[in-house]
Amino acid sequence: MTELDGVSSTSSSTASSDLSPCFAPCPRGLEQVLVEELGELSIAGAHTTAGGVHFAASWADVYRVNLHSRIASRVLVRIAQGRYGSEE
Repeated sequence: MTELDGVSSTSSSTASSDLSPCFAPCPRGLEQVLVEELGELSIAGAHTTAGGVHFAASWADVYRVNLHSRIASRVLVRIAQGRYGSEE
């Protein structure tokens, strides 16, 4: 367990069902640097894609990454997935 600015994290011991799929966009070419930064913030299992990094995190981890990452421009969390009928 780590604590950073009053937000505790247990990402290594958090049950996988408590983790949400996340994406952190970043400038192209800095994806691997962002993976390393996420590792320093105790986020394991991050993998790169063009323009960002996918990872799974608890809400406390999302807040911490959003607050402390100097490379990610934001943290996007998938809260729902499904089909839709129309844009109208």
